[in-house]
Amino acid sequence: MKTIEEIALGIKFSENHISGIMEICGATQNPTLAMNILLGIYEEPKIMNMGLRKVNKDSEDRLMVFKSYDKWNDRVFYSYEKKKTKEIRVHKSTDTTLINIDNYEEFVVSYEDDYKWFNFELDEVIKATDECSLSQWNSWCEAYDKVTLEDFGY
Repeated sequence: MKTIEEIALGIKFSENHISGIMEICGATQNPTLAMNILLGIYEEPKIMNMGLRKVNKDSEDRLMVFKSYDKWNDRVFYSYEKKKTKEIRVHKSTDTTLINIDNYEEFVVSYEDDYKWFNFELDEVIKATDECSLSQWNSWCEAYDKVTLEDFGY
């Protein structure tokens, strides 16, 4: 018995090519997408590609900028700026509220000491990239302020 996909492919392609096409579709990371593209029924999803302003838990604005969409894995790639951080080893008993960019070197200990890891922010801002699902991106589009890149000085 033929599957619905085989019947649909039979409308567009020669019968003797259908099993090969089905095999190729099955070998892709997203067979349904491959089939939809071959049948000409795939529609690009609507993706908002302007900046989004997300307010972090520390109340600092973060601009997330759409970069690309990978339809095969349903992933949205975006960039954002964040403060660069430094990770150091400090003694377990260290009061980390005392550590800052000017004095952190005096708190650093070797691996042999009884230590813990501590991260702190530097003044330098770096561009980072991340990814999320399309559904996550779309939920952010609904939840966060839409801004233009000019709003953030781009």
